[in-house]
Amino acid sequence: MPINTEPRYVGRAWITPAGPVVAGATGSWTITYEVGLYGYDEFARLKIACRFASDWATPQFTDPTAANYATVRLESRSSTTVAHLSWEPRGYIRPWFKCLVVSIRDGSLHPGDRVHVTIGDQSRGSRGSRAQTFRERGCEWRVLVDPFGTELYSPLAGSPTLDIVGGDFHRLVVVAPTTVRPGEPFEALVKAEYVWGNPCERFTGHVALDARGAPIAGL
Repeated sequence: MPINTEPRYVGRAWITPAGPVVAGATGSWTITYEVGLYGYDEFARLKIACRFASDWATPQFTDPTAANYATVRLESRSSTTVAHLSWEPRGYIRPWFKCLVVSIRDGSLHPGDRVHVTIGDQSRGSRGSRAQTFRERGCEWRVLVDPFGTELYSPLAGSPTLDIVGGDFHRLVVVAPTTVRPGEPFEALVKAEYVWGNPCERFTGHVALDARGAPIAGL
């Protein structure tokens, strides 16, 4: 039987910090899930999924001093409840293949309890997690809930999103035809790029074009 997916029953989630992220930048982000009225049973799981096309760095859980270290922390009224964090590269239906998975063990969660998953935890020396290297408006971390441990997951309404933006100017790229007949008009695209190849929306300079060896009208 489908569960009621209103936020007051299944909970809500948000991400901190929530501001724009420069493509390919290294940092730390915490996704917080607040448990709804259903609570969360022992052996139930929570999944935080991103699209399979994203190249956000794969998290690791064993070396707190190395890159891409990820952790989970509980704020719970149950002192015995623990949470285990793992990674499933094909943990949900397409396109939400890549999943961080929080498993609830040795207890349950009460309404209002919170689960904090930190991607790129820097508290013990890690430099953080490397964000995806291409721009995307509204890059979503889809939070999938299974409060009763049935392995039937429901997406939260309003899962956390981030805007992935281009960084500082790195180079100019010109795209033009390799062969043009005399007298034929043609177009050339000039693009300011960030180091990862993304368009650089921060570019504020001026571009001057010149042709050597042959005159080109209207350049």
